[in-house]
Amino acid sequence: EICVGGSLTLTANVNGGSSVYTRLWETSPDGVNNWTSTGITTPTFNVPSGTAGTFYYRVEITDPLSDCADPISNVVPIIIHPDATVSVSPATNTVCVGGTATITSTVTGGSGTFVYQWQQSTTGTGSWTVVAGQTASTYSPPTGTAGTMYYRVQVTDNMTGCDDPISGNAQVIVVNDIAITTQP
Repeated sequence: EICVGGSLTLTANVNGGSSVYTRLWETSPDGVNNWTSTGITTPTFNVPSGTAGTFYYRVEITDPLSDCADPISNVVPIIIHPDATVSVSPATNTVCVGGTATITSTVTGGSGTFVYQWQQSTTGTGSWTVVAGQTASTYSPPTGTAGTMYYRVQVTDNMTGCDDPISGNAQVIVVNDIAITTQP
């Protein structure tokens, strides 16, 4: 499994036969029928990764010597995932001091196995700092002091060739509780 634009090389290890055999890498849309040549005859094959989907590959050996077998390798399925994207919601969350503001991230694409890291900024345009220990897909920032803070999440996709997206901003506005004063 790789992401679009990732790099993956298949290798054909041949044992026995003559030294004059040829290789031909083939592909199929379902891994069973309609095998077509890729035109590649080298011992290694760099899997094209420009399009997301599941692709099947095998290598066929042709040994021209009399009575030598022409084996076909096992089928290798390759899954190419679109790069991950991440968004956060809600975009704005207003709570009173001490209230609960929960931000949820949603990831689409990628491998499905991610590491999350929340970040914060007072301006939302720069100076992002890591929020220590906040590595879950949701985050409930502190609301003990009135003010505005911006949050985003960076997702690390550990699969080869996959992008590590950063979400847009979520704004958390913490306001003071209503105070009632009386006059004589």
